[in-house]
Amino acid sequence: MTHSAIVITKDRPREAAASLAMLAAQDVPPDEIILVDASERDVTFAPSPDAQSSQAPRVTMLRAASNISGQKNAGLAAATGDIVSFFDDDVLLPADYCGAVLRRFADDVEGRIGGIAGLPLNQPKAVWPFLLYRKVFLLQTDRGRGRFRLSGFPDFGCDFETESEVEFLASTAVSFRRSAIGDTRFDEGLTGPAIGLTTGRGFAEDVEFSNAVARTHSLRVLPSLRFRHDPSPANREGTEITQALYVHAMRRVSAAHAAGPLRRLARLWALAGQGGLCLMQTVWYRDAGYVRGYWKAMRHS
Repeated sequence: MTHSAIVITKDRPREAAASLAMLAAQDVPPDEIILVDASERDVTFAPSPDAQSSQAPRVTMLRAASNISGQKNAGLAAATGDIVSFFDDDVLLPADYCGAVLRRFADDVEGRIGGIAGLPLNQPKAVWPFLLYRKVFLLQTDRGRGRFRLSGFPDFGCDFETESEVEFLASTAVSFRRSAIGDTRFDEGLTGPAIGLTTGRGFAEDVEFSNAVARTHSLRVLPSLRFRHDPSPANREGTEITQALYVHAMRRVSAAHAAGPLRRLARLWALAGQGGLCLMQTVWYRDAGYVRGYWKAMRHS
């Protein structure tokens, strides 16, 4: 069973180089690492000291436009492995991570499992008033269930104690069986250009991609797979743009998963609740970017 690891990066040479070294140092390293770089300037990466080793992964560098979905699609098109993993460049994996992923796929001899994700050790916790509000307005539950709520909003999180089946995988480290992916690709309409923003970032492209895989295969969260995600401060947008991207993605995703009169009504309730939440956050954090971002996303058809 061969393994392709895809790393998406932009203007973060230090994080990208650390990610390449981390993957090469795995107990069971990937057969190939595909780094898809959207940097606005030429970036070179120092080779690993073990780059000449016969056990070292094959490394392919791809240049792509700044669009997170497009970068993932470019990496997927170049990948040749039976298992394809997507990693953010600021993820920290334990040395046994890739080996554990491959063993779980290998144990599934009937090939029913299409995707696997672990859990971040340092998953941020929301402030409790906001959690209560999110539950009332059908935005999210307190722990997350990896399923779509009545409103069509994805219930992010997942604090499972045992291996669990979910409807989508939204993670900075996620792996798929290539045969389960088929012709599925990441939706570039969930990124900034879709609402007139120059940023190539977006939200929920992994939700829709993995949910498409879930239509024919099982998706699993494995609590035994633990990793860290320490978000890099480099190349980060401000509150207004981040909020606009998030609300735009929730509008698109919830519309696709709120079929029937009751769910459509619940979706409107949730979207109104999202506006109220942005107002609360503006007051709580003293940052008008939450409200401005919500308005930017909602007024865009």
